[in-house]
Amino acid sequence: MIYLLVGILIAALAILWLFRAKPAKVSEKDKAKIRAAWDQINNLLDSTDDHAWAKAVMDADKVLDLAMAMVGVQGQGLGEKLKRNEKMLGDVNRVWNAHKLRNRLAHDVDVNLTKPAAVEAVRTFETVIRRIGLM
Repeated sequence: MIYLLVGILIAALAILWLFRAKPAKVSEKDKAKIRAAWDQINNLLDSTDDHAWAKAVMDADKVLDLAMAMVGVQGQGLGEKLKRNEKMLGDVNRVWNAHKLRNRLAHDVDVNLTKPAAVEAVRTFETVIRRIGLM
């Protein structure tokens, strides 16, 4: 009886292994698209204008959303993708804080954005994109 149970367990594990989710292959063209967008984001961060810094954070959030979709992460919007895939993020709290900053910039009227805060958010998004292999 024990051998039958062990056999069933091994067969079930083999089936799960065969049908496991495989990471999507991302083309060099798509990687180049991410890098080009990131160059524009870095140019925005080099500005002395706080509106440019805000755009850099917003764009970086969008690029991370796109990058996660490119590697097959499911979800509507970046928030849902982050919730479903926290293990790929590294420092989860930093990523969520960067995304919350983006949300405040998008929805609140009087956000006092400093350049260090914008740089921190953008670098946090960049770290995740590098972790998933797109930069």
